[in-house]
Amino acid sequence: MARQARERQRGKNHGSLFKRTAGGCWYAKWTAADGGRPERSTGTRDRKDAERILQGWISAEALRKAGIVKLNEERYADAARVLLTKHIDAWIASVAATGATKRHTLSLRKHVSEILLTRLGATKLAEVTAARVQAAAGELVAEGVALRTAHYYLRDCKAFGRWLWREKLAPENPLAHLRGLRFDADKRYERRAFSADEVARLVDAAKVGRDFRGLSGPGRAVVYQAALGTGFRAGELARLKVADFKLDCDRPAVLLAAGSAKNRTATTQPIRHDLADVLRTWLKGKPAGAAAFPGTWSQRSAHMLRLDLRRARWAWFRETGGGKATREAWQAGFLADQDAAGRLADFHGLRVTFITELVRGGVNVRTAQTLARHSDPKLTLNVYSRLGVTDLAAGLDVLPKLGRPDKPESERLRATGTDDTTPTIPPAAHSDPRRYPRRLERISSRNTAHNCTTGKKGSAGDNRENRLVRRAELHATAHHFDDGPSRTRTCDTRIMSPLL
Repeated sequence: MARQARERQRGKNHGSLFKRTAGGCWYAKWTAADGGRPERSTGTRDRKDAERILQGWISAEALRKAGIVKLNEERYADAARVLLTKHIDAWIASVAATGATKRHTLSLRKHVSEILLTRLGATKLAEVTAARVQAAAGELVAEGVALRTAHYYLRDCKAFGRWLWREKLAPENPLAHLRGLRFDADKRYERRAFSADEVARLVDAAKVGRDFRGLSGPGRAVVYQAALGTGFRAGELARLKVADFKLDCDRPAVLLAAGSAKNRTATTQPIRHDLADVLRTWLKGKPAGAAAFPGTWSQRSAHMLRLDLRRARWAWFRETGGGKATREAWQAGFLADQDAAGRLADFHGLRVTFITELVRGGVNVRTAQTLARHSDPKLTLNVYSRLGVTDLAAGLDVLPKLGRPDKPESERLRATGTDDTTPTIPPAAHSDPRRYPRRLERISSRNTAHNCTTGKKGSAGDNRENRLVRRAELHATAHHFDDGPSRTRTCDTRIMSPLL
């Protein structure tokens, strides 16, 4: 009743003004273009100022109703007046609603706030441009930040710009033309793959090691083998339950829930039978809902693996006696935290080893990508596979040899007619009288009336005959020789039968 008493009745489509408290601001209420009745504070206690503000809102609604002003343009104008920090908060909330982890959302907020708020000092959307953001990323690199890290800053800023465009808070993505940084030549942290000997010694050293953050030494040995056989990350292995292992079927597998996977996608990862035997022994007697690998070890997984590597390294050195070969392997980085090429060893290196062995074993790209659970095959081949010169050189063996391949000895002798066989000629060589008239005439006369004992030589026209037939004639006449009065041989006409 008090509100109705203070509200001044106005004409139709002119709206109304009222106060909720005696000393408060005037509130306005009017009819919108869509038929609704919005209500908003004018922010002033002066009646005349409130009247002018209300008339402005009513005029804007009239323009919308007439189609002169588009609704999207109004949204763009309203968004341009909102503080940039509120847009960032709304974006982070929308990302969190999709199921992103808290760690991911904190990283997004850090990157975008560092570029847009701290370095650019922007407070409104109009101050955010691609050129300024690119320059801010260049400042980060000049201060010593790695190119890959600066690239991630740009990537997250670009994602924020896409969200503004999708939510119709901007007519276009203001950061659509941002260019990423080429960080391949500036790798600050490169992991290495482990050899089979290193893996075996690492597992042996872990079995006799002490507990680490709630995980026993034998448990660490099983964890290392599971990582090498599945490619799972440390956090993914730590979230596995006993019930997630299906080991008693024909095709043993491990079930990774969507909430436990980095890509938030449920996966059924097949495993080998030898790994299934190891896991079956480790999980025997544990309840289905218990953690397969208990403890907080996944928070310091790199430190855990390096401790076991050092134990394995010294055990190997004492076992081999420190000879010349041992010293060379020691300098090359065998079982070391960092090898001679500067590549580091950590728990994620077990995943690198898993993918490298898949590629080295000749698995096709699609299979390797699926087993690695990557969305892009370039990530599988370019980032996670570590192929050496020996592996690459072995791939060249499939290429054909240069030059013309040599014929077998039997083929070369048969071509010359000296392999105790008569060379064959194509059927066309003796079936077409138009192409080979003299050859047909000579062969026919030899089979009917001509005897090899006559010793008749070929005529001058024989020079134009096929070389293969002349060699056959020489082969036939070679059987006519006289090694005594009583041992005169004659040519058997069957020797020419292959030519007929």
